[in-house]
Amino acid sequence: MDNKKRIEMIVQDLNELRDVIDYFSEYDMEIPTIELDIALQKMRDLYQHLRNLQTGNPTANTITKPEHIEEKTIIKKTSIPQPVISPITPPTPKAGNPGLEEIKQDIKTSKKIVAEKYEDHRKSIADNLSNKTGNDISSKMQSKAVGDLLKAIGINDRFTYTKELFGGRQDLFTDTINRLNKIESYYEARAYIDENFSWDEKNETAGTFFDLLKRKYQS
Repeated sequence: MDNKKRIEMIVQDLNELRDVIDYFSEYDMEIPTIELDIALQKMRDLYQHLRNLQTGNPTANTITKPEHIEEKTIIKKTSIPQPVISPITPPTPKAGNPGLEEIKQDIKTSKKIVAEKYEDHRKSIADNLSNKTGNDISSKMQSKAVGDLLKAIGINDRFTYTKELFGGRQDLFTDTINRLNKIESYYEARAYIDENFSWDEKNETAGTFFDLLKRKYQS
């Protein structure tokens, strides 16, 4: 990848990081940990792209070793005796009872089958418990009441709502959320949205926004 492409990626990272940090000003007190983590991740991506820009220079990683160090290394290598590996001769199988050998082999095969069935059963139980726990947590989060819409919307959802529902206008998104926070019922809030926007009811993003709006007014 050439330097021009790397610089374009760095500029993009800087713009995204600036957008994330701009949201911090909307919080009067403590900034949520998840939004700080997102900002830190974008800083890591930016740092990595800057490192890639440095390593893209063919002379950046060239290290010249002193000749005397190389000579010492060579002396150490030549002074270490090489081990002599003797060929391993497999033991000659002893003549035995063919029927006994077949029984032993059947026992080993049976143990392997039982172990595989037990492992599959154990994984199935673990997967079911994991799915049940994840569904319970997701269900509780989706049914939790919302006090402030602005604080309830994560930074990733803000980007999605702003882009798909508010035409990419952050000021319009923020103004609408502040107005909805002041409305006292869900029906009044829906009426305000229907009067000012033309959202498709079947749109998944609009559906998640309406679900969040319902949680604000649930008793």
